[in-house]
Amino acid sequence: MRNVELLETVARIYYQALSTGEEIQMLPPAALAYFAEMLKLRFK
Repeated sequence: MRNVELLETVARIYYQALSTGEEIQMLPPAALAYFAEMLKLRFK
């Protein structure tokens, strides 16, 4: 169930980003590292 919820969240965020009309960019490396660490702590 976690994967489904994660997919829905990512899809919603991506849709909202596309609806702005601006170019989609990657997150900064520091943000990616932060989220990766949060995932590790959550699913420990």
